[in-house]
Amino acid sequence: EEGILNRIRECTSTGRPAGDETFATRLEELLGRTLRPKTIGRPRK
Repeated sequence: EEGILNRIRECTSTGRPAGDETFATRLEELLGRTLRPKTIGRPRK
């Protein structure tokens, strides 16, 4: 139960969806935008 609460807290603080990968992919398709975090930092050469 504590793990579920931590997941909900994390998702509400970051504004990311609290579902699995297929759920996130489907939401991205419906909304036409990226919902998952991108890689941090400068692109590699």
